[in-house]
Amino acid sequence: MNWITAQQLNSWAETLDVRSRLSELVSDLVRASVHDMSSFRFPTGDSAQIPGYDGRLICSDGSLYVPEGESVWEFGTSADYMGKAKEDYSKRTMNPGEIDPKLNTFVFVTPRIWQEKKQQQKQKKKKKNKAKGKKPETQTQRDG
Repeated sequence: MNWITAQQLNSWAETLDVRSRLSELVSDLVRASVHDMSSFRFPTGDSAQIPGYDGRLICSDGSLYVPEGESVWEFGTSADYMGKAKEDYSKRTMNPGEIDPKLNTFVFVTPRIWQEKKQQQKQKKKKKNKAKGKKPETQTQRDG
């Protein structure tokens, strides 16, 4: 079996092909990872460029990389993947369209190597807990 490396995906992100094929790759991976889907929409090819969410999914058996329940997906291939992720998250938070953000998980996908992933996850969790009125986690609570 041949595995694709993160560096190969990062290099692929520099090509024009990635814009139309990323959705195809992600939809194949989602279908391979999740089996009990009640709704699946990941436009591919020319349809991948239409306005709206890049993907929508409802499944009852999530996996390691696919959240259980309802989720909306956005893809970004530019070198400024962090700016694109923040822009999409902000745009979808302010104007979620016909979905209920409380019932959906926002998923951002990029073929780029995500340098600041851990830091970004901590910031989002802290913001979410603050909005829910929870006390922030301390190092000892997480590790202990």
